Amino acid sequence: SNIDEFIDFFNEFAIKKGINTITKDKVLSYGLSNFYAFSAMQNNRIIAVHSYLIDKQASIVMLLTSANIRFDEDQDKQIIIGKANKQLHYFEIQTFKEMGLETFDFGGFATEDQIKNNPGLKGVNAFKLSFGGNVITNYEYCSYPYLLFRFIATKIGIVKSNDSLQN
Repeated sequence: SNIDEFIDFFNEFAIKKGINTITKDKVLSYGLSNFYAFSAMQNNRIIAVHSYLIDKQASIVMLLTSANIRFDEDQDKQIIIGKANKQLHYFEIQTFKEMGLETFDFGGFATEDQIKNNPGLKGVNAFKLSFGGNVITNYEYCSYPYLLFRFIATKIGIVKSNDSLQN
């Protein structure tokens, strides 16, 4: 199925990048009416995939995952893949606008401290800003027991410290 194809592609990327993979059960738990996936292809080969969660009542679409084959290719092909990735985002934004969704959330914007530790995040910020829009600060709250669980789970390797709770 298309979901299986998406999961296989994303998980191959995630393993190479060292981030958490995603399961079919997790995708299905979002509800298929709330989960959208898009892909860019070249020569009948997937070169990029993106997935989103949609809240139609709140009129928000949130980027959940983004993956491409840039790790597998030489520099010239990486440029083509990068352009295809950006075009895919543009197409998705237009699709979501046509659906009447008002807020597109790329998810996260690196702080100066984060950029000091990982200079590549500056480019990610620039990419997100290249679509226009505004940076909005959102606060997430969680209970102390949950924080303790996350701390312990990270220390024993159940989850990665940068995990966005995809699993």
